Parts: sequence; C-alpha cells; structure tokens
Amino acid sequence: MKAKFIKQFINEGRYDNNNLDEPNSYYTVTKPFKIYIKSGDRPAGYYGASQVYEPIYKEVFARPGDEIQNLHGGKFFKGEASNNQRVHVRTTPKVKSPFERGLGEFQKFPLDKLIRVK
Repeated sequence: MKAKFIKQFINEGRYDNNNLDEPNSYYTVTKPFKIYIKSGDRPAGYYGASQVYEPIYKEVFARPGDEIQNLHGGKFFKGEASNNQRVHVRTTPKVKSPFERGLGEFQKFPLDKLIRVK
C-alpha cells in the first residue's frame, strides 16, 4: 500500500496533460481541426486583497501550415488565426476556475492531423 502511494506521488510530479511527445517538440498542422486559443483575461474574483484573473479562450481552426508547440511553459499555437503570434492553446473549451486545485485537464491533440518537425 505504501509503495503504491509513493509511486503515485512520484508520477504526479511528471504529470503531463497531453498526448504530444516530450516537451520542446514542435508540430505542423496537416489537416484542419478545431482548437481554442487564449484571447485575453477577465476578473474571476478576489483572493484576500488580490484580484485573480482567468483566461478567455476563443474557438478557431488550425489550418495546414500552422504550428503547435509543446514547450516546458505550456502548449502554444502559432498561425494565421493568432496573427503569427505565439498564444496558449487548448483542445477543449472548459477551463477550471483559478480557485480549483488540480493538475489540469487532459488535452488530446489529433496526432493524425499533425506532423512532428522538431
């Protein structure tokens, strides 16, 4: 029982919430698919005297030639929909409240519509 808990604790530190390869990998889109890119922030409430913000995501389509980047700082999109600027990307629209504890939601990217380039 104790060994199972320790193994679970160790794996928690390695938790990666997507199906892409290891961090610092880059992908080019080969077929269009729906994604959600970060377009701003909005107030979510207060934590003590500090105001907390939550991200706003908008639905767009990743088109052939666009880039998905799996970096240590997160998953990013760079393409026509973001004016070739690097922005945070998700495959699901729901974002947890900033007041909820958790490791994040699993993001499943359509690997059949991406090709790894680096």
